[in-house]
Order: sequence, then C-alpha cells, then structure tokens
Amino acid sequence: MYELKFLEWDSDFFNLKIYNLFADKLEDTEVLKLKKEINSADFDVVQTKIDLAYKKAINRVESLGFAFVDFHVAYKKIVNPSDYKANNSYEIRFAAINDFDDIKNIIKSLYKHSRFLSMGISQNSVDDFYREWARKSILGEFDDFCLVCCNKDRVAGFITCKILNDSEAKIGLVGTAKNFQGKKIGSMVLSFLENYLSQKGINTLFVTTEGSNILAQNFYIKNGFSVNEIKCILYLTKGIGANDSV
Repeated sequence: MYELKFLEWDSDFFNLKIYNLFADKLEDTEVLKLKKEINSADFDVVQTKIDLAYKKAINRVESLGFAFVDFHVAYKKIVNPSDYKANNSYEIRFAAINDFDDIKNIIKSLYKHSRFLSMGISQNSVDDFYREWARKSILGEFDDFCLVCCNKDRVAGFITCKILNDSEAKIGLVGTAKNFQGKKIGSMVLSFLENYLSQKGINTLFVTTEGSNILAQNFYIKNGFSVNEIKCILYLTKGIGANDSV
C-alpha cells in the first residue's frame, strides 16, 4: 500500500514539482506499479519518510533509486505546567506581526540541517521558506500561533505551535537570536508554552527534527522529551532511479 501526493505549497514556494510518497507498507508486488506511476508524474523531487521498523519498504524504494538523506526524529512529551518560572528580564507573549522583522533575522541560516538543502535548494531560499512559515504562524494561518520571548522590546527567541486536537499539540519552529544563545531562552519559551497548553486541556506535545541536528535533539531531551519514532528520509530526484525508462 502506498500513496503519491503532490505537495502544493512546497512546490509553489520553491518553483519545483515536489511529491511526497507514503510507503511504510509498500509491498513487493506494488514496486513496478509505483515505478510506472512515478515515471508518469512530472516531478523534480519525490520525498518519502519511512519508519525504521519497515526495513523491507526502505529497501524497496531504494531499488527505485531513492537515496538516504537524513533521519526524521519525532519526540513526545507529557505536558508539565509546573516547570515554568517567570523571569523579570524577559517578557513572553503571543507574537504580533510587528515582531516579524526580528524573527526574520533570527531565522537567517538557523536551519542548516533542513531536508530542503538536500534538494539542491539554496540556504537563502530555505531561510525564506521558514520565514514565511513563521509569518503565517503569527497570523494563525499555518501553525496556530507564535510565542516570542522579548528583552527590552527585542525578540530574543520564538516558538510556533499547532493544536492537533483536544489533547495534543505540535511544535513547528523554534529559534533563539545569536546574542541570546546560552541564556536558556528556548527552555523558558517552551515552559511558557506548556503552561498555556495545560490551561487548554492539552496534555501531549510533539516535535520533530532531523537526525543530523544534534543541538536540537539535545535541547528536546534536556527539556523532558523522549523519542517517539525514527524515520528514514529518502529522496528521488529527476533523472535517476525510477525516472529511467521502464
């Protein structure tokens, strides 16, 4: 069983034809059918994320020319509202659109481990993608909201979040300004977020990062998250693998 889906927003933003392949349960008997479907698609990149438990599915997509890019590591935490402690030097609040200039500057080259870089997309374009994500989240159009931690009216750090259902939420983006790194800004904003979510009756928080991003992984582990799942990220780019003639 598999599903090949066109990613409209990603494709429009990067001016590439990007597809996502759901292939955890890809069977041997479906490989030829999938190869033909990919061949008939007008694509630049097909991406897939397959749970490490499904090793046969990973081998099957590799036989089509998909190449390993990174690990996709998902973390989970039971919300702990008692951890948050106010700090008189910082104000944590919901972001407004006039905070966006500071957030744009924080994002510059912040996502050096982004999977998009493996598509040959430039760091500047990747930064612009995450800036647009942050802007939409401030407006509640992508993630549901963005929190900022401010020091003397300057944004020191931010976090975006999406409410998944009545009991679960997921972190989108996290960032700290270079001159505030090492001051536990991320942990402060995360603790504030947990208190807010707890008041909403939400008890479980998720976040994902790339396996190569050791700094992010250590941050989440330090703040009480545990690994929930690990997937392989694999890409097929035009001109190789399944795009050869059948």
